[in-house]
Amino acid sequence: MKDTFKGMGDVLFCLFEVIVGILLFINPAEFTMGILMAIGVALLVAGVCNIVKYFRLEPELATTGQYIFKGLIALLAGAFCAFRAGWFMETVPALTLIYGVILLLIGLAKVQTTIDMARRKAETWYLPLICAAISIVCSVIVLNSSFDSNDTLWLFTGFALVIDAIIDLVTIITDRRGAKKDKKDNDKDEDEEKKQLEEGLKDAENEEDPAEE
Repeated sequence: MKDTFKGMGDVLFCLFEVIVGILLFINPAEFTMGILMAIGVALLVAGVCNIVKYFRLEPELATTGQYIFKGLIALLAGAFCAFRAGWFMETVPALTLIYGVILLLIGLAKVQTTIDMARRKAETWYLPLICAAISIVCSVIVLNSSFDSNDTLWLFTGFALVIDAIIDLVTIITDRRGAKKDKKDNDKDEDEEKKQLEEGLKDAENEEDPAEE
């Protein structure tokens, strides 16, 4: 059940990457504005939660978590993102930093997936490695290049996300097929071992019967 939920989560993340990439192609300006405002709202909620948490905790615990400081920082950042999202839209370097960091984080996550699959000796462990390389290279290009316009940045980021998602889906499908094949082989080996054990017990019983007679 846990593996099923994990597989569904991976597929949903791939679909999310595809949707984000496509939206960056279709209507990048409004989509980016919506994302920034959503981040702002999330930060505002997190800020309020931290402040409320500070006053609900016992003084001994509350004073060790710096919840007021974290809450105020989140509130300021959230208000800026929610009400000044246009500033990010007009400032190419700011958007470059945001999308570059996103691509970098995706690439680092794929490195973890690569190592996990390699340790499990999965045949397609190299696919997330390719995806990680693409994401990291694209993030480096984004972070170290000055794009002439937001449109160029959005197209490049959208292309990278769609390619990542396609490779991820291929990885998930092939990995699950490999896992099912390994499970089937293991079950077959266990059945053969059980059969051999039963045959060995029968042979032992047959050898004991003449001795008793």
